[in-house]
Formats: sequence, structure tokens, C-alpha cells
Amino acid sequence: MFTQIDTTFAVVSQETEEVIKLGRRHHWRFRIITDFQGVIDRPVYSSQGDWLYMPIREEDKAIIPKAAFRRHAAIQAAGFGVDQVIIGHELKVAPETLVTPQVTPSKPMPEIDWRNIATVAGKGLLIGAMGIATVSFYALTGALQVIDPSYCIVLNDEQGTVVELIRWNLEA
Repeated sequence: MFTQIDTTFAVVSQETEEVIKLGRRHHWRFRIITDFQGVIDRPVYSSQGDWLYMPIREEDKAIIPKAAFRRHAAIQAAGFGVDQVIIGHELKVAPETLVTPQVTPSKPMPEIDWRNIATVAGKGLLIGAMGIATVSFYALTGALQVIDPSYCIVLNDEQGTVVELIRWNLEA
């Protein structure tokens, strides 16, 4: 089947088409990641180099919203196989001077320190990316920001289609 992805069209399996339809029935907007396919065992960059995808780690689970787990469970309950969970992070070059905004931060839940979780997850991601030359320069100089993570799954179809289930902002 042909499915529109942003402004391009891609050939996807029937299973992928059904997963997209399942999301639409629940009013969820899934996105097919076309930069790579199948299970990954190391960090992978998008074709533009602005997103870093890596297999989920135990420490990543602390920053994932419950909505991602609900969407994943709905896909598995519908009978679709999932080979792997992948976390994607958008990469941005940090400005040279960081200005602290005068905005009142939202109140986090008392039992979870979200700021600390985001900081630890971001540091762990940067350490994992040190082997790649284009990003390692920015990571070593401290000029790289990791923002807006996403929760992706690799479907157990003949193509190993990667579907982004949800994207969220760490600062929200």
C-alpha cells in the first residue's frame, strides 16, 4: 500500500497500514520513520542528521510518558508484533550564550524530579553518541542540546518498519 509520509509517499506493508489505521481510530498521529528499517543495536542518525535514534535503555523509561506505553499496549493487543522499542532524540546546536527565561516552571509531581531525570538521560545520550564524529565535536564542546524525545517501535513485518508512536517535550 502507498501511505503519505509528510510530503512523500512510501510503500508500506499491510501490517504497517493497519497500525496507522489503528492510530487514526484512536485519534493518535503515528509517523513512519523512513531513515532506516529493522532492529538497531547502536545509535543511528536520521538522513538529515537532526535526530538520533537508539535502542531503549532502562534509564530512558523514567522520562517516557504513560501515553506511549498505552499506545504500545494497544498495538500489541491488536495482534501486531513489535521487534524493538527505539527512543529518538532531536539534536540542536545550543546557542553560544544561554539565557535563562523568566518563565515560571510547571510544578512537577512531588515524587519524581523530572529535571534531574531529563539531565541524567541527556548526559547518558551524549555519552552514547561520542563515537560519531559529527556529533562528538559538539558533545565535547558542550554545544549540543538533546530535546524532544520520541517513542518508536520496529514492527515485526517483512520490512522492519519503524513507527513513531508519540513525541513529547522534556520541558513541558
